[in-house]
Amino acid sequence: MRGAEPDVVQQLTCCLARSLLIYIGTPMVTAGLWKRKDIDSLEAGLYRKILFLGNTIPNKAILNTMTSIRLAGEAIENLARNARDESTRTNRITSFFPPQEY
Repeated sequence: MRGAEPDVVQQLTCCLARSLLIYIGTPMVTAGLWKRKDIDSLEAGLYRKILFLGNTIPNKAILNTMTSIRLAGEAIENLARNARDESTRTNRITSFFPPQEY
């Protein structure tokens, strides 16, 4: 990473931040603690910090230009809905996640 171009490092950092947001946000949305506006605000804030963007740029503009794929909120809502559906269908959430080998 030391010899990498700054643009590549920024892109990788954005991908990592988005992945962490999805990882942390999915159970938060499933539990009903976060709403879509919270996720969008966090995602825009992450992009703002990584890319050194000013506060004068609206969050919606940042999200529209940064995401050529689904927004993190959409991915999280989909995963949370699947977890809720599985939980109500089987009355346990553990069946949604595959067992891990230790």
